[in-house]
Amino acid sequence: MSICMNTINHLSEKELYLSCYQKFFGVTMRYCRNREDALEVFNDGMMKILKHYKDGKIKNESFFGWCKTVIINTAIDFLRKKKLDVIEFDSIAQRTYGNEGNSGEQNLLKEDILKEIQKLPNKTRAVFNLYVFEGLSHREISQELDITEGTSHWHVNNARKIIKTLIKYTAAVAL
Repeated sequence: MSICMNTINHLSEKELYLSCYQKFFGVTMRYCRNREDALEVFNDGMMKILKHYKDGKIKNESFFGWCKTVIINTAIDFLRKKKLDVIEFDSIAQRTYGNEGNSGEQNLLKEDILKEIQKLPNKTRAVFNLYVFEGLSHREISQELDITEGTSHWHVNNARKIIKTLIKYTAAVAL
């Protein structure tokens, strides 16, 4: 479903939910260990979005950016409560292997990377996701998660080492 920005204020709640689901459910999957938690986070975020949508407090030109921010903040709140963390794999696979190979191999790689990211220690996974996929600086991460900047650096480097080991192992097994 493609939505023109001029029609946002005229969407039904169902159309808005479906549009946001297509755009942002993957974001919640980065923050959660399983689909059920991701759906809980997404639905909590959508409740916040729909509340403002009903109130008519929406600016068309920045609507989906605002929605993404609401979803991410809802996910971070969920992490704080549950002490869980973050997952994403499309960007890692794309940066690691580019557009080479067939889609079956890339999907296998994505699944392998996702599984390994899910195995990262909780804090390491959270810091890695915020740094790599959300683009936060180490200073912003340290403020968001109440850790030092040095600790943020360590978590990102630790996650990279673990994922690099996985990629080497996956490549060796594929040969």
